[in-house]
Amino acid sequence: MSKTTISLMRIAPCLLAIVIDNLGFGLVYPMMASLLTSQTGLLPHATSQSVDFYLGLSYLLYPLCMFFGASSLGDLSDLYGRKKIILLCMGGLAVSFFFMGLGVTASSLFLILLGRALSGLFAGSQPIVQASIVDQSTPKTKALNMSLIGLTLSVGLIIGPIIGGVFSDSAIAKSFNFSTPFYLSAVVSALCFVWIMFSFEETFRKTRAKTLDFLRPIRIFFLAFQNAKLRSISFIFLLMQVGFSLFFTIALIYLKKAFGYANWELGMYNGWIGVSFAIGMFFIARKVAGKYPAEKIAAISMLVTAVGQLLFFLPLSQGWVWVLALPIGASDMLAYTTMLTSFSNIADAKSQGWVMGIAVAVMSVAWVISGFGTNLLDVMSANQIVGIGGVLLLFSGTMMLGFARRHAS
Repeated sequence: MSKTTISLMRIAPCLLAIVIDNLGFGLVYPMMASLLTSQTGLLPHATSQSVDFYLGLSYLLYPLCMFFGASSLGDLSDLYGRKKIILLCMGGLAVSFFFMGLGVTASSLFLILLGRALSGLFAGSQPIVQASIVDQSTPKTKALNMSLIGLTLSVGLIIGPIIGGVFSDSAIAKSFNFSTPFYLSAVVSALCFVWIMFSFEETFRKTRAKTLDFLRPIRIFFLAFQNAKLRSISFIFLLMQVGFSLFFTIALIYLKKAFGYANWELGMYNGWIGVSFAIGMFFIARKVAGKYPAEKIAAISMLVTAVGQLLFFLPLSQGWVWVLALPIGASDMLAYTTMLTSFSNIADAKSQGWVMGIAVAVMSVAWVISGFGTNLLDVMSANQIVGIGGVLLLFSGTMMLGFARRHAS
């Protein structure tokens, strides 16, 4: 057996953990639009204002809890080791999926929202898993393993919405309902827990004492505004993420309301967005990386995303909604990856973890803000809200161009 094969076998449970981590993000979106807005859902007699409120709450609970959970779990892994915290995350995700499935079975919105919050809280396994994979990599296998991380991330973003859409649609199989994807994900998470428990070897060795600070995410976020460059980048990134997340969440509502999409169709659409992410990450990013400044690539990508979303102000056919998802998703992923490079360029080698923590904090806050976007559905249409996201992206792209000119070396 080759060393490369042995390396892949060692990191395989970690790769599955990344997929599960991303299931918590994408699984819910195609389902909640149907679960809360349909007459046979959880709120059949609720007013439109109540439906929009709870739909937005289900969207924002995940990033809000992730805001606090991600950094705390990272600190815990430095105190108690990678394996124990990855197991905590997988166990926590299994419980969160079970609660959401039970919430559907018992028609309990509280259990669904509780599970949604827990899935965000325990969604910090990805950076820990990535660190473990790097720990297990040799100079010869590191490049391959890092590319596998990116591939696995894309797989999770693609299959999560598809699982949520397909396995919740009783039109495909009579045994399928809204609880099926949650129970299925809970079982997979539990299996990953067992696999990691028996096959994963601890890779972290504690080198110094570290104090656990649960308020660190808030401190990190406010630190971003004490440095002029970091303040500018953080504000631009915030606008960009709010703008795109309005598309990611509200476009599904538009498809359901305007064209009566079934669950599996909403899942396929979100999966198509995941495909566009992969195209942006693996094809476009690799061709332009290093050839042009990251700041200019980010700015142009934001403007492309903005144009795609601004077109939603027009009465679009469902075909055009699918067509536009490709450039919107691909350019957003390109903007996202280059913005992370811009964050990295601001800090020195000793401060990379700190500055990446700020980027994650800003992104989490942006997705929390966009969760309130559903409350606008009473005063404007879903496609108009997506268009407003395009306006925010237009501002962020224009500001990024100005930043690139001011700080060109």
